[in-house]
Amino acid sequence: MNKYKQVFLLALVSVIVACVAQPKQSSQSIETNQAVASSSVKNADAEVEAQIERIKEKLATKPTVKGWVLVGDGLMHLARYEEAIQAYQEAHVLSDFKDAESKKKMKKAIFNYLQNSRSSGTKPSATE
Repeated sequence: MNKYKQVFLLALVSVIVACVAQPKQSSQSIETNQAVASSSVKNADAEVEAQIERIKEKLATKPTVKGWVLVGDGLMHLARYEEAIQAYQEAHVLSDFKDAESKKKMKKAIFNYLQNSRSSGTKPSATE
């Protein structure tokens, strides 16, 4: 048997042993774990939202490219693509259209927005 087959079989055996060795979780503990995970996600999203608002307040008096990119990144995390596009546009305009990062991220936000619109069956508005 060649060396690659031996490595593959060893990896396969170790995965099987790991699966067999793990104790089965009850459906109640699985539901509890899912509830805890869901709660953690909601808390994390609330924290991201708070940070976005804090950064926006600072940007009102002292706008920066980096600040608007951070706002866009947070909005992308929250899947608020339309708002993210606007934040990246602000960054790109502030940079006199020279910041490649904000342009790249804006393109990704537009792509995600269009994909999300198609999958949800909604049409993008004409003002965007």
